[in-house]
Amino acid sequence: MKRLVPLMWVAGGACVLVHAGTAVFAFHAATQAGIVSLAVLSLLDLVVVISASGIVFRHLSRGVRATQMDVERARKDASRLNYHLNLKLDRIERTVNRVRALDEGISGGLTPVASHLRLPWQAGSALPRVLFVTSNGAGVGHLTRCMSIASAGQALFDSHFVSLSSAAKIVEGFGFSVLSFDSQTKSQLPAEIWNDRFAEFMDAVCRENKPAAVVFDGTWIYRGVHEAARRHGARVIWLRRGLWKNNASAVQIEDTKSYADHVIVPGDIAANHDRGPVANCADHVDVPAITFAPYKRQLSREEALDVLSLPHDRRYVLVQLGAGQINDTSTARRDVIEGVLSADLHTDVVLALSPLTVSTPNVGSRVHVVREFPISRLFAAFDCLIAAAGYNTVHEAIHSALPGFWIPNTSTSTDNQELRSSIVERSGLGAVAKESPRLAIQVEAFLSDVRSGKFTAHSHELEADHGAGAAKAIVEYLGTQTIPLHADDSNIQAPRCPSQCITGCPCTPYR
Repeated sequence: MKRLVPLMWVAGGACVLVHAGTAVFAFHAATQAGIVSLAVLSLLDLVVVISASGIVFRHLSRGVRATQMDVERARKDASRLNYHLNLKLDRIERTVNRVRALDEGISGGLTPVASHLRLPWQAGSALPRVLFVTSNGAGVGHLTRCMSIASAGQALFDSHFVSLSSAAKIVEGFGFSVLSFDSQTKSQLPAEIWNDRFAEFMDAVCRENKPAAVVFDGTWIYRGVHEAARRHGARVIWLRRGLWKNNASAVQIEDTKSYADHVIVPGDIAANHDRGPVANCADHVDVPAITFAPYKRQLSREEALDVLSLPHDRRYVLVQLGAGQINDTSTARRDVIEGVLSADLHTDVVLALSPLTVSTPNVGSRVHVVREFPISRLFAAFDCLIAAAGYNTVHEAIHSALPGFWIPNTSTSTDNQELRSSIVERSGLGAVAKESPRLAIQVEAFLSDVRSGKFTAHSHELEADHGAGAAKAIVEYLGTQTIPLHADDSNIQAPRCPSQCITGCPCTPYR
């Protein structure tokens, strides 16, 4: 630019002189020669301007190229600076983690042995230890899915539980032990303090029990889960349900390997229509939809009614609207009951309460309140189901060919119940609650369709099992890892199970 300034002055001065000469000749030109001279001078003016402009443009082009080179050098310098800053941040993070580990008594097992956290694994068993960890969901879906897998995989691995759910103790009724820890919501602690305490707890659990794998069912893997598991040599397996809402946090989805070593995704009736944040994730294993069926067979209608102590000469509609943990179900429950009782004088309501529900609602004589878990084994007692469109309930109803009237819970943080229920309706397997008319009127119309046999003409080839596919996926993944499988910390290679069956597997894996 310093060289351009004098050039611009020279060009400007030349133009001024030429224009001055032009003005003089124009003033005195009264003859043909004057006019010719004026034209010549104008031409000279044009030549001077063009020449000066060319010089200026050449210097401007050189200046632009020089500026581009300066920008490129600045970018490279910034890139190198960011690289070194990231290295320093990584070192700081590792140092903080080490300090935090020491502070939590983690490194070298500085805290006393926590024998009360020792789970009752099979004595002398060579089966790998699998610790199922469930978050505190809106219901018991996380627990139920994990119990399905643990039950299906009993011949393949030894299982116990850690749970944040208020209903954690239900797993003890199915042959498993559970260590409970209050969720952050229940503890009312600030998130930072709760995470630190849960991290200490999980480290002690993993140190005491030496699991081969920690299977986490939830939408956010807590720091205490993946850090403690990896610190003690366990693999982190994320059992991640699909159909996430578009506005759900995708932080751990985008960087899954930082939190989990393996991902298992159970099937969903609406999976092919999923457009949410987990829809296009490729690094996972798909397994059939998981339904909970811990009993050898479904009960007949008469047997189910006997369990419920209900008369055989009436008809029944099962109403199961969830625990009400994240939304108020009282208004919907009142409208649903009104619709059922108005539709048919010979039909009663069976109101199934979640294991998380503490209080019992006031109901009339034709409404029977039950607390059965799992209620799915009693489905034969009912003409149909009216329920929230959660993962477990929907797939258990479809698997049992029980028509459903679905009321999506729109208050969930991740589960897209609206999409799931719409696909069920589109498949002819049930109906979905709409904004209008009144819910009671919609329920009456649904019951009329049930009585006419509208839903029995439809079927869905839902690929579902009782957790066997997920159990097989776990054991196959562990079969590729060199990990300590037992409390003696011995490093052995776990061979693959040679059999394709899961329940009642005739082979003896890991022996």
